[in-house]
Amino acid sequence: MTLGPRSKSVLIEKRWGAPIVCNDGVTIAKEFDLKDPEENLGARMLRQAAEKTGDMVGDGTSTSTILAHAMFADGVRNVVAGASAIDIKRGLDRATKRAIETLKQISRPVSTRREKEQVATISAHNDPLIGQLVGEAIEK
Repeated sequence: MTLGPRSKSVLIEKRWGAPIVCNDGVTIAKEFDLKDPEENLGARMLRQAAEKTGDMVGDGTSTSTILAHAMFADGVRNVVAGASAIDIKRGLDRATKRAIETLKQISRPVSTRREKEQVATISAHNDPLIGQLVGEAIEK
């Protein structure tokens, strides 16, 4: 599992070249190529969610993949049960707007060097040395 601050690394076999060790969701997602065209379409959709998250915020690609999968699976289940896909989309749009509003209300800026080091440490898979180095670099 490559999710969260204590994520594990995985070994990815490459068709050409040496295998790679990584713990980045988007890198892992890019390596999936499924034989079934419909399954591969779903994998590509999840890969797109991971890539957009990585491009926008640089982290959280595994989380966005899990969320995208859950929303898609529940959406399909509800449409099959007779729900309107348009109503589901509108509901997702409203929920997204509300989530963003709530995050803005509860978030606060990271201002002290210590806080910056803590964020960097988490992003560096709990490596305090890297967190300290990044914190120092940001302060300069």
